Amino acid sequence: FYDAMANTICEVNHNGSNLIAISNISLFETLKEKYPNYSFVFSREADLITPFTPEILNSINENNQFKLIELPERVSNNFDFLKELKHKQKYEIVVNPLCNPQCKNYEQCHINEHQKQLDYSSYSNFRNCIKINPNYSNNKNLLSIDDLKSLYVPLGITHFTFSPFLYGENHINVLYFYVQYFIKSEYQQMVLEQYDRRI
Repeated sequence: FYDAMANTICEVNHNGSNLIAISNISLFETLKEKYPNYSFVFSREADLITPFTPEILNSINENNQFKLIELPERVSNNFDFLKELKHKQKYEIVVNPLCNPQCKNYEQCHINEHQKQLDYSSYSNFRNCIKINPNYSNNKNLLSIDDLKSLYVPLGITHFTFSPFLYGENHINVLYFYVQYFIKSEYQQMVLEQYDRRI
């Protein structure tokens, strides 16, 4: 509400083409009135404060003008939960190749990240979390392209975001993961070779 840096950034970028991710309804109402040209995403981080239920999410979806609502990773594979959501086209699944919400450090890591952002620091401890498994495929919340197409799109969920956990010793594994999503197969080797030259 009172952070000078945050308000300056909002003012400068108030051009109608940017989004604000937010996890506080009161702050959302204030920013919506002050900066009407912004669109808003309701962040999954709010789940750390008040764990989401389908009822809570449906209420947020109905009563507020959010462009998207991010779903926390912990419900990505809970299809009983997902089926209870209304207006599924407004929900976004987070695909996260490394950070596992079952990790005992998950909540504290995200809290640390937000504190670092408030301190205007570049990185936080969880970016290099020693609990991250180098074999990222063991993360049950990791979703393949086939999962997205066959499980989520037919359900009505068509928005996906990829968390940029590209720091620490596992960044090469993550790079390979992202290349398969975003680079056409005939160019994947070229991209990986270019990356190898840079490091």
